[in-house]
Amino acid sequence: MLLQRPGFYETSHGGVTFSGGEPMQQADFLVELLPECKPAACRCLWNLWYGNLGKVEKVLLFVDLVLYDLRS
Repeated sequence: MLLQRPGFYETSHGGVTFSGGEPMQQADFLVELLPECKPAACRCLWNLWYGNLGKVEKVLLFVDLVLYDLRS
């Protein structure tokens, strides 16, 4: 159980991932929330990249790591 291993959190420095469904459907919310996450964690976005290019550019300003799916 991870709660019994505090050493993991001390060495990894934590992180937050926005995924599930399509995070870019909530791009305006991400632009507000992502800067608040920075002091405590790495910020990751896992996405399919459906969305407005202007909003994608705004979100990417606040993301440290991007994961994406390529689907046919």
